[in-house]
Amino acid sequence: MAETSSRHHLLVLRGVAWTTVYRIVEVLASFAAMLVLVRVIAPAEYGRAGAVVGVVTLLNAFSCSLFMGAALQLPDDVEPDWSLHWSAGFYIQLTVSAACQLVAFVCWFYPAYRGIAPLCHLAGIGILLDWPNWLGGVMLRRAMNFRRLEILNGVATFLSLGVTLALGVAGGGAYAIVLGGNVARALPFGADLLLVRRWRPEAGWWRWPDWKAYRPALRFGFQQTGSALLHGIRGALESAVLPGLVGYAALGLFNRAQALFAATVGRVGSVLVETVYPLMPRYAANIESYPRRATLFLQVVCLCAVPGAVYVGLEGPALSRVLYGERWVAADPLILPCALLGVGQVVLLTASGILLAANRLKACFLLDVTAAVLSASMIAVAWTAGGLSAYAWAAAAGCLLAAAVALGSAAPLLAAGWLRTILLPPTVSSAAGVLLIITLQSLWAPDPAIARLVASGAVFALGAVLTLRWIFPDSLTAVLSRIPGGQRVCGCLRLRPLATGHAT
Repeated sequence: MAETSSRHHLLVLRGVAWTTVYRIVEVLASFAAMLVLVRVIAPAEYGRAGAVVGVVTLLNAFSCSLFMGAALQLPDDVEPDWSLHWSAGFYIQLTVSAACQLVAFVCWFYPAYRGIAPLCHLAGIGILLDWPNWLGGVMLRRAMNFRRLEILNGVATFLSLGVTLALGVAGGGAYAIVLGGNVARALPFGADLLLVRRWRPEAGWWRWPDWKAYRPALRFGFQQTGSALLHGIRGALESAVLPGLVGYAALGLFNRAQALFAATVGRVGSVLVETVYPLMPRYAANIESYPRRATLFLQVVCLCAVPGAVYVGLEGPALSRVLYGERWVAADPLILPCALLGVGQVVLLTASGILLAANRLKACFLLDVTAAVLSASMIAVAWTAGGLSAYAWAAAAGCLLAAAVALGSAAPLLAAGWLRTILLPPTVSSAAGVLLIITLQSLWAPDPAIARLVASGAVFALGAVLTLRWIFPDSLTAVLSRIPGGQRVCGCLRLRPLATGHAT
């Protein structure tokens, strides 16, 4: 057991390292592309593309990836039936793609949505191409082959950005975003699976699959489908209501404000969830150690996401000027609520993952129902208040409330005293960073935006780290002892790192 735990710990560290390298490359590439795209693509075009993303998100609630994800739940000594996943995935994805084409057909008959009809047709093609793409990715996650997984993610990123940039500069507008993000990005994993690794399904895979044999995956997938469907309600309602209420340009501003958090500190949470979750179901069987591991998982995520959201909310306008330019100044009032919305989503996703890994499927579904009801209620706020700012704050409040419910649902699976160790350190350290910025901001107020960001970021980080070092040293040590290079940081801060065996 100790040897297996050490091996898993090593795989997680390698996974974090590879995922971090990929995310750094992705951030730099996306940043460079974004500097161009936000200056050549109008907000209304971003709004049209965002409306299509809402439709695709809802349809992907029935994606074959959710059923293939059952392979990640199996023990180490059980090999998934990949050929059956391939066959079933074909028919599932073909159905979802046809549904997207039907939505596009209906959009042609309504003037307010006619502008997104051809984009939905294009997205439907990408949905079908996702069939081998999803299988290749799940196989690599199951094998914990993070090196190949992240290299392919890098290829997908550069292909997607290359297509988007080329078409965007050429005046493609929303077509550039949809073709690059929903079609081109679906190609690399399938190409690697079929052309590079030369994997082949069993003969006759195109015949009607044995759904009885696929029943365990269907049971898991349909539970996930219900959750994904509920999760996609907010995006679908935004696509259905906001264009007619505030217009595509305002919807584009809202999407950019959300991206400001998601494309910066929000990526840290996604790296952690993507890397750590494949191991969580394997740990869940050990009822003695799982609460400690699950608490650590949440602790690390919150310690990264909460201070990051606070900083983005505080310095968002300056960050927007540097990244987006003056063209997007109208998005400034939306940055703080969108940062709070983003951190709520990260915490909600992490807590749901802890429940899912322990096969608490009913609790996951009830949690998703709660989040969906809150999301629908927030759309009603936008409808009655008639403003995008009101909707942004209502959406943030609803998501934070859903995150609180998720933490309460996951509480039985967490260690005793989890509330103090998970929420108190990031909250207090963030407050210390904010107070330090408020106290010293007059020193850099006359400087250009980029200089102000460097100064305020350094001051915020200093205040947060010193607060953690002197008030919450145990929490800081527990986190640093489990991340690559963390023991060196412990040495610099004069903290005693935990032993590797204890850390796992």
